[in-house]
Amino acid sequence: MACNSCQISLFHFFEIISNQQQLVSFLQEHGVLPENMECPHCEKLCKFYTENDLRFKCTSSKLMSKNKRKRQKIYCSFSVSARKGTFFDKSKLSLDTICKFVAFWLVSAPSRQTLLENELNISSKSVVDWSNLCRDVCLICMVDGSEQIGGPNKIVEVNEDKIKVGKRKYNRGRLIKAQWVFGGIEYDSNKCFLVLADDNSKETLLQVIKNWVLPGTTIISDCWKSYDCLADEGFQHETVNHSKNFVDLDTGVHTRNTDKLWRDMKSSIPRFSRRENNFDGYLAECQFRMKYSNHTDRFHHFFKSMAHLQPPAELDSGESSDGSD
Repeated sequence: MACNSCQISLFHFFEIISNQQQLVSFLQEHGVLPENMECPHCEKLCKFYTENDLRFKCTSSKLMSKNKRKRQKIYCSFSVSARKGTFFDKSKLSLDTICKFVAFWLVSAPSRQTLLENELNISSKSVVDWSNLCRDVCLICMVDGSEQIGGPNKIVEVNEDKIKVGKRKYNRGRLIKAQWVFGGIEYDSNKCFLVLADDNSKETLLQVIKNWVLPGTTIISDCWKSYDCLADEGFQHETVNHSKNFVDLDTGVHTRNTDKLWRDMKSSIPRFSRRENNFDGYLAECQFRMKYSNHTDRFHHFFKSMAHLQPPAELDSGESSDGSD
């Protein structure tokens, strides 16, 4: 039965992991593991085995005649791993180890490489690979749940910044590239957006705002001249001059929310070994944590999105029945 909503603490989730049947039920309820499988040969439902390995096996049989007198019962040999075609496919890690990894990843601060290696006794490469997969899940969750923010009587803070890709040592090595990031956050809610931009020109920033902020919104920004056109585009615009104050002493306008968003965003991006093609994942992780600031909400939404990354419906029931994954 599909789960529509649930709140799970870290302690509760580890209790679920400690019981294989409860863990399997949780993953099936969230669509990560398939609940049933039809045998491609017999067209009958396979039996689900949870002992040692999660497998679907066909147990049907039929009588075959070798001659007129002797009949022999022949059993179907179809068998396939329940992990086939899912988020857990092609991994040598056990199901509970992967779920523990996800749990630590969801509740720990982004600087968690050593923690994950030591707690789960896995390699540095495994931590990097699974972290990238988790960011892919966050990206799917954010894309599926994307929405414009703001609107009449709503306030949205916006800001832009340039993030360096890579890090030079002792001013040597290849030149460092930079990536523009543009973001906004709605007052009194956790609704926000973070997008990559080619530059910080007026045309680029205006297009991003039109894509993500509803008309009639009051937009607060710094005094960057690229924002000067907002009043002509159906937005109310107020500014804060950061060179003088972080809060406008006359109006009380501030950009504290985007300052926090920027700190969280930068903490989600590794200080070293930054890869440009991973930036979408870094931003998605930050938005996911911001949207579900209560960590007890993260498990449900993460695993529901995980099902879309490698949906069990795509499980290839035509695999050979030699028992291999």
